[in-house]
Amino acid sequence: MNAVFFILFINVPLLASSSVFTAFQEVHLDALLNAVQWIILLAVFWISAFLKALPFEQVILWYFMAYLLIGLTRTLILFRHRKWCLAWVPAAEQMRNIRAISSISSHFFLLNISALVISTGGTFLAGLVGGLAGAGDFNLIYRLFGLLITMHMALMASFAPAFTRDARLGNWEGVRRKLYFCLYFVVPVLFIGTGGLILTFHPIILSLWTRCSLMNYTLASLLALFALFSGWGNTNSILLNSLGLVKSQAIWAFMIAPIYLSLTLYFGKSFGVEGVALASVLCAAPGMIFFTYYARQVIERKRINV
Repeated sequence: MNAVFFILFINVPLLASSSVFTAFQEVHLDALLNAVQWIILLAVFWISAFLKALPFEQVILWYFMAYLLIGLTRTLILFRHRKWCLAWVPAAEQMRNIRAISSISSHFFLLNISALVISTGGTFLAGLVGGLAGAGDFNLIYRLFGLLITMHMALMASFAPAFTRDARLGNWEGVRRKLYFCLYFVVPVLFIGTGGLILTFHPIILSLWTRCSLMNYTLASLLALFALFSGWGNTNSILLNSLGLVKSQAIWAFMIAPIYLSLTLYFGKSFGVEGVALASVLCAAPGMIFFTYYARQVIERKRINV
């Protein structure tokens, strides 16, 4: 397995290609390459798995070798597409570039760490207050609504470059229209329409998916509400990220993370795994309000930091 860790280590710089495509407003190319990447990886995995003579460790090694080669191919495609070539950058210039982005990078780091605590802490704390069975129930139902959050974030990734472009061109009315489309059409369709169907039929979905019988409308309702609040807040947050306005978000997320952990333990001891979901809702609600207000103020004042 040391070889796998080595492959992951040398693959890290190749991951930057996705960010570069996004920075140049070419999310469609990144999405196409991502789709091709996962099709190839799935093919490699299934072919390796069907070759029963190969031990499991060899299957994993082949998978990650394919992952590395695909990352290298993506980078070469990027260089060819942008007509770039490799060039040596003096150490002094590298340090100046690092200092130039260190502030906003630290804000993104805080924002992502806080989001990671909130998104992954639920299942861990559900196990703490509800045991293994409680954690399993929480995780299964959370995955259904977490899928909606993931789909929404993937969809919003295509709007992020458009937000940046319109703001840089001074087309703030275009920014407002796109934001309102996401808030008043995408969010209701995805989180109220599809989320409502998942809430209603979650016992059937889970039975077909896991062959387990699980029906908990209280937990599912709270997680559906959490997904809705998260979707609304994330929409505004992606706009702010696209404009380079991360500091206030990072401070907010860093403040709310310990509050979330405290509320989770408090309500979890009183209401079990439903209390964990309730704490998630109570922490997501003020964030939704804050991000909505902040995004409106940014559009009104035409603020941009990219």
